[in-house]
Amino acid sequence: MRELKTGETLKNKYQIIEIIGRGGMGTVYKARDLHSGEHIAIKTIPAEVCKSPEEMERMKENFSLVHKLKHPNIATTLALEYLDAENEYFLVMEYCKGVSLKAYRRKKGGKLPPAEAFRIGKQIASALDYSHSQPGAFRWGTPLGMGMLMKSQCMRCVWMIFILGSMR
Repeated sequence: MRELKTGETLKNKYQIIEIIGRGGMGTVYKARDLHSGEHIAIKTIPAEVCKSPEEMERMKENFSLVHKLKHPNIATTLALEYLDAENEYFLVMEYCKGVSLKAYRRKKGGKLPPAEAFRIGKQIASALDYSHSQPGAFRWGTPLGMGMLMKSQCMRCVWMIFILGSMR
């Protein structure tokens, strides 16, 4: 998918605020849902995936599985949207303010105290246990993002399941 611009509006309901991540499988943007006023994340889908009917069919099937996941340590995937004029798709996800687990570790000097590592590992294990107990779990790719989210003055780990990971 093409690069989105700050201030650009998609489908008359999502306004791009800024880029928050970039990787081999697309770019993630912080955006505002113009209907609810809430911040959301927009994950672009690469053009080569959008152009392939087979890959888009798998994307839609995977979305229907991931969309059903409801767990405090898994970011919610809200919608798979289509832009007619550009023949492009993008994912709308829960926006989780925080830092990557890698950046969090770096901020802590590279190593986490055992008690903190255990607490984070327990949250990751809980998300994995839940996701693998759901129908079709074998089709979900490996998580490409793990973030630390501040909520009510306590850290929680949020697993970003990017369904593109299961397509290659």
